[in-house]
Amino acid sequence: MPTKITLPSRATIISRLDRQLRYPHLKKHFFPLIADHGGEEVDANEVAQLLFDAITSYADGHPFVKTVLSESTGDMVRALVSDRRVCSEAISAARRLGI
Repeated sequence: MPTKITLPSRATIISRLDRQLRYPHLKKHFFPLIADHGGEEVDANEVAQLLFDAITSYADGHPFVKTVLSESTGDMVRALVSDRRVCSEAISAARRLGI
């Protein structure tokens, strides 16, 4: 059974992502897509899936936007997950999803 972790609170997620990706538009429109999952219990695959879903939704069919955000997936995972093993597994899972 995969290891489950509890995601940080909504406010903490937004704060951590803002430290990694300092773009006001992302803070207002993209980070909430991820922060809506604050407090949820998830495994590495679920972390990757929620990032994939958020990136896909925000990119709205614009491949360039998806590519740019995908380049920051590792930073986003590290902002969400403090457990090193789960973090590493989530980054690998995100790569398998193409982000």
